Amino acid sequence: MTRMRSPSIAIAIAIGCSAPEIAALPPNVTPPPNSGAQEPRARPTPSLSPAELAGRAAPGTKTTTANATATAAPSPKPQTPPKELVSTPESDLSAPPFTAWTTQAPLTPVGPGGKAMVHIARYGVRIDVVQVLDHRTRFRCTGCTGDAEAVEAWVQPGRLRAAGIGGTPEDPLVVALQIRARWAGGRDLPEGASPGQMCALVDSGFVWESPERAVWESDGGRFVLTWSGGRWSIESASAPRRSTNCRTDRARAS
Repeated sequence: MTRMRSPSIAIAIAIGCSAPEIAALPPNVTPPPNSGAQEPRARPTPSLSPAELAGRAAPGTKTTTANATATAAPSPKPQTPPKELVSTPESDLSAPPFTAWTTQAPLTPVGPGGKAMVHIARYGVRIDVVQVLDHRTRFRCTGCTGDAEAVEAWVQPGRLRAAGIGGTPEDPLVVALQIRARWAGGRDLPEGASPGQMCALVDSGFVWESPERAVWESDGGRFVLTWSGGRWSIESASAPRRSTNCRTDRARAS
């Protein structure tokens, strides 16, 4: 005889045999932290301050905004002029003829047999070079006056600045030659002066009245440069009676 199962037992069996389906995760859902292996996250990069971006300090050195600003600041202008004029290196002298100006004083150039030919007491006296040999230069003293005018003699190199060779604006001779070039072209001349007169005044050379004051004075003319605020400027200029040819022969760097 077949036994009849009770309704409660049948319901229990039906529930145990029918497990619910698990829905798949949507593709845009991030798995929870413990749901499997993950790639390691990169550590966040610290942001740098403007001072650090401008110049990071070496390890163990603290960088400050003040230090970074000081590093980027331009160099201050020199407060005092140089004590020596800058000469043209012997290696930069081209074949003569070329014009130059003396950069040392006093000078006693010599002639044949080592005889003293002229005594040059000023700086920046014009000479015209006619021959260059090893360690000596023959010239004509165009800027000399009196008995020394146009005398030919020999001088050692390293004692002249050649025309056409650049220089520093802290050098008063360089500044004076730039002014001479303007005067030679008829620009910015003192009242009543001619180009030849002002060229003759510059070519006669100058003396130091002080480290901040260079004075050209010849045949009634006077030209003064003074140093102030890191630069040379004209204090005064008046024409001499004497005149000369302003033309120069430029040297070419070899």
